[in-house]
Amino acid sequence: MSEEFPIEALEESRLDTEQIRRAIILFALLAIFGLTAGIYAKLIGHRSAFNLSREIPWGIMVATFGFFTVTATGVGLLAAAGHLVRRTGLAPLGNRAIYLTVILLLAAFFAITLQVQHPWRLLVYNMTSPNLTSNIWWMSTLYGIMVGSMSLEFVSMVSVAGGGQGSVLKMSILGALAGLAANNNLAAMVTAATDPPVWQPGQLQLVLLVSALLSGSAALVAATVVAAAIRGSSLDRDSTAALSRLTRTFLCLVVLVLVLNGWRLYGLATADSDELRQGAQLFISGPLATNFWIFETALGLVAPLGLLLASRLTRTRLIGLAAALALVGAFFQRYDILIAGQIIPAFRGWDGVPPHLEYAPSSAELLVVLGSLGLLGTGFLLGERFFGRVFQGLPPLKPPR
Repeated sequence: MSEEFPIEALEESRLDTEQIRRAIILFALLAIFGLTAGIYAKLIGHRSAFNLSREIPWGIMVATFGFFTVTATGVGLLAAAGHLVRRTGLAPLGNRAIYLTVILLLAAFFAITLQVQHPWRLLVYNMTSPNLTSNIWWMSTLYGIMVGSMSLEFVSMVSVAGGGQGSVLKMSILGALAGLAANNNLAAMVTAATDPPVWQPGQLQLVLLVSALLSGSAALVAATVVAAAIRGSSLDRDSTAALSRLTRTFLCLVVLVLVLNGWRLYGLATADSDELRQGAQLFISGPLATNFWIFETALGLVAPLGLLLASRLTRTRLIGLAAALALVGAFFQRYDILIAGQIIPAFRGWDGVPPHLEYAPSSAELLVVLGSLGLLGTGFLLGERFFGRVFQGLPPLKPPR
């Protein structure tokens, strides 16, 4: 029988520093500001607080939800691969990956809960009157299964020292499969709701799947590098080898997404449909061009590729910076995908109808986005402090007798 340990035995007391406490307070304040902005919007009405309309009902908060959930799917798939296939060499990073998946999903739910006018209705009617033909029902259910299974997996790891490996593996596989299904469902929901269909269903599913792996690997690389930095120590041999393997995967995915982006843009620009060609112009020279060329492509893909090559996959700081930039690019990619399908007018070609609609996030929307990031940062730092020994694969400290 496995020996049980109190939660204090898992804490890394050396992270209980003034700097860490201040960082936690700062992130927690961001989360509170975001929550306050969301509550304010519910009191005065979303139409008054958010720059949303009947034509553009999904804004930056839904893009934030998509960014966090797709990234969580990628991290969850990597965690499952590390536990299931030992040859991947990712097992030393698996514990942190599971926890990271959970807090990414919580940050996503934070954003979407404050986006929806009556979120409690989803909780009630999701269980009492499920609609199996609804993409939104499937999305909420699958992501709920994912966060539940990943949470149980993490609890299994920290509650019993050296035990529960069978249940951990089962929960990891269940969470990864639920996340993969939810990721495909998210693509189907976007393509079904956009008019005109800027994104073709099969194309968008492939884009989101590869992007999930890219942002997931970038998030896990960044979390590992930051965790080592705040400890002021280098990684152990096993973690260093795992990070090296993960970085090579990250590099391959950056190249793949660069090729995929060129393919999808070429496909839109040379399509037979005027609607699709108009969609391509949004990215080439239209209102999304700055996002696409500077943030999504230059900062999010080209710069990480250059940094990874310059680092020779050994210089940790350059690798961490490449991962951070890739995450910035991934966020703008989710935003561009979502907005592109909404800003082309449904009645284009009529007199007085502009070639594209305008959307800019309101201050309340931006505060909610910052609140999601604050929740993520708070959860990450608290996890590193209170579960640090689990993340490093160290045994719990034996309680004093």
